[in-house]
Amino acid sequence: MSKKKTTEEKLNPEHFTIAQADKEDFKRAIIARDSLTNHFTIADIEAQQVNLERMDRELTGQIKVSSAVVDNVKRNHADISDLSDEKLAAASYLFENKKLLADSETKLAEVKKAGKHHEDVLVLIYEKFGFVVASEEIIDGEEVT
Repeated sequence: MSKKKTTEEKLNPEHFTIAQADKEDFKRAIIARDSLTNHFTIADIEAQQVNLERMDRELTGQIKVSSAVVDNVKRNHADISDLSDEKLAAASYLFENKKLLADSETKLAEVKKAGKHHEDVLVLIYEKFGFVVASEEIIDGEEVT
């Protein structure tokens, strides 16, 4: 593993101490750093490095895809690419919310249908087994039974 300096700050070895040793695996030893209030292990740093490298690859890929999409829209829909950011944002909000509205209305219909079905099942069960619904609902200050 390369020991290259990876940050702009000057690292001082005297700022690091072993807070808790791990005789089975040195990578799990807890390390304290004077300038920080937290403790960490070599394994933590290496895991974070792996995560940062993965994020680097993902973001690089996302940049390439987004750039290709922008170029494609500009090339094939010049009238859209000439719109101001404000108009593009408004169009985007409209598009997103029209879809969300349609999806929500569909889902609401499903929820209402399921609610009605559950209500019908409860009525059937209450009637079949002779259960009584006790209501303590209060409407306009009066108990409704």
